[in-house]
Amino acid sequence: MGQDHSGGMSFAPVFNPPVPYRGYLPMAPGHGSSVVINGTVPTWCNRFQLNLETDGGDVAMHFNPRFEGMNSVIRNTCRSGSWGSEEKHGHFPFHLGQPFEVIILIEEHQYKIAVNGSHFCEYRHRIPKDMVRQLTMEGDVQISQIRFQGGNAPVYNPPMPVNLRIPGGMHPGKMVRISGQSGYNPSRFNVNLVQGPGFHSNADIGMHCDVRFNYGDSRNIVVRTHRQSGGWGQEERHASFFPFVPGQPFELIVKAEHDKFMIAVNNQHMFEFRHRMQPMSRFDHLFIEGDINVTMVQFQ
Repeated sequence: MGQDHSGGMSFAPVFNPPVPYRGYLPMAPGHGSSVVINGTVPTWCNRFQLNLETDGGDVAMHFNPRFEGMNSVIRNTCRSGSWGSEEKHGHFPFHLGQPFEVIILIEEHQYKIAVNGSHFCEYRHRIPKDMVRQLTMEGDVQISQIRFQGGNAPVYNPPMPVNLRIPGGMHPGKMVRISGQSGYNPSRFNVNLVQGPGFHSNADIGMHCDVRFNYGDSRNIVVRTHRQSGGWGQEERHASFFPFVPGQPFELIVKAEHDKFMIAVNNQHMFEFRHRMQPMSRFDHLFIEGDINVTMVQFQ
């Protein structure tokens, strides 16, 4: 794994994978990340397909070159087993017996696809890009190499308090990964998903997660709430365990789902926090303060 020139991560290529192929994307499918596929169309090819899929089996983008006398490339989306409307405008850039290169560039609102070094088409997201997890390939095709680039590189040892922009805001499937270590005699620290930069009194907070070791009358409890128009909401305090130990490192993961945030600590699910304000994409900054040293933040 290394750094590409755009500031994202580059990953080891996959050489000569068997077809049918199914593999997880090694990077977060964020704006600017890409998948590059090199292969050859055999002389007997009727059709083949490249799919970007979710963990749930939905096909976010179906890219389907068809020879069979059609010489067209079908693009579509399949959600819950139902296909949407096809897109097939554009020229036909593939040739029997010839090598090809397909570049799928993930942008904020669309996929931008190039074939053999030339722009081919754009395909607007019908399923949020952040939900894409897998690349699959089937049909009459020989693949020589798959390359992945992009994603959001981790931020190491950010200054405290942490105040980082969340690329694209929070969306279903989006994950925030935080590694850190509390102080040796801590009182509290908190993790916040905020609308806009900073933690000023007027900023709306989609989730305020306040880890209290010894604060007021609170001992070893994680308090969750939100703030809207300057006013704090009802607190949630239930939790089956308190995984934080003074002076010990931890990893906290916040995963966004359609109706809630899921929080895990040290690979154990800890609690859920249902959305109280919509859309959650408005929460586009991460703010962390308190008795903690943050060693790494990554948005996936």
